[in-house]
Amino acid sequence: MLILVLCVLAILLSTVFLAAATFRARLRLTRDTLRREAVRDELLLCVSNAVEILLADTNAVDHLGEPWATPLAKPPLCCLLSDENALIPLPMADTNLLAAALAGGSGEEPPSIVAARLVAWRNNWRAAHADAAPPAFGFWAAVVGDDPGVAVRLRAVASPYAGGPVNLNTASPEVVASM
Repeated sequence: MLILVLCVLAILLSTVFLAAATFRARLRLTRDTLRREAVRDELLLCVSNAVEILLADTNAVDHLGEPWATPLAKPPLCCLLSDENALIPLPMADTNLLAAALAGGSGEEPPSIVAARLVAWRNNWRAAHADAAPPAFGFWAAVVGDDPGVAVRLRAVASPYAGGPVNLNTASPEVVASM
């Protein structure tokens, strides 16, 4: 009887250890995927910023002394987030909140139209993907169009990953004003 109990206990413990190892591996894979998405989003924003700088150069003479050729001390799109919940959650934001968040920018379209387009696109995405929110900021940036200023403004105050209320302890003044 003791040998039977020991065998059952050994099978039970090995199952628990296998489940724990599988969970750790899946967690590591998820973290790596989210890091890759964040890096890709930052890269896309930096590329769009570089294109904007090159398009703003209208003198048709290119030389290495121009602003586009000088290295930046700190990339303008880099930011450190102390708390992802300090940003407006894009999967839950309504049209009025998004319009208020985009209000300070210099976009070509009014913020209310961009916000309505974002909300309509998000709702269509959810309908097509089993009520799941878009997984990365790159999807949201593609919806706002060719104006990189709107994408930068949206990135500064909103997050595609947050899912709950905004943490007012760590939120920026822009986010608090939008709320």
